[in-house]
Formats: sequence, C-alpha cells, structure tokens
Amino acid sequence: MASVLRLDYSLDEPIGGIRFGAKLIMPFPRVNLTIGSGPGAVHQEKAGLGDIAVVPLVAGWEFETPVGHLTRIIQRGAMRPHDDTGGGVVFCGVGDAGIGV
Repeated sequence: MASVLRLDYSLDEPIGGIRFGAKLIMPFPRVNLTIGSGPGAVHQEKAGLGDIAVVPLVAGWEFETPVGHLTRIIQRGAMRPHDDTGGGVVFCGVGDAGIGV
C-alpha cells in the first residue's frame, strides 16, 4: 500500500497550441510482511519515502480526429531513486497518447 503526493500544474492558456506544465510525484509506501503463524511468527513492517519524480517540462497537444479526441503528452524529467545505497538521479522521458470519444 502507498500514499502518493502528486502536484500537477499547467498553464491556463496554450502557447502556440501547446499546453505546458510541470509535476512532482512523491510516494510514501508501507510494506507489511508476516511469515508463519502463532508464537513463532515473524512480522516486519517498513514505511518511508519512495522514489521521487520531478518533471519540470510537460507539453500537451489536443486534436479532433474522425475517431474521437486525441491527446498527446510528452514529459521530460528526473527520478531520484530512494534506497539505502544513496543512488543517483535517473533522467527519464515519457510519452502518452489517448483517444477519447
């Protein structure tokens, strides 16, 4: 189970037909593990901060097509893996498309 803080922002008006924005995603996972039952059971619980994603550039386009409304989103950002080894920053890019009727 995880609780996630997600902040999304986009400009009110598109610039050149492109709607720009940004986002921040911070998950807070909780893991429960129980092995066995009765008095010999082992139970462990761990909770904390997950991998943080910062996406300073989100660009979206919208089109009307013969099959429906098409949305295209391109995102560029960085993710900070949260682990005990102190890992570095991973740069990532994601593209999504969807058609709604």
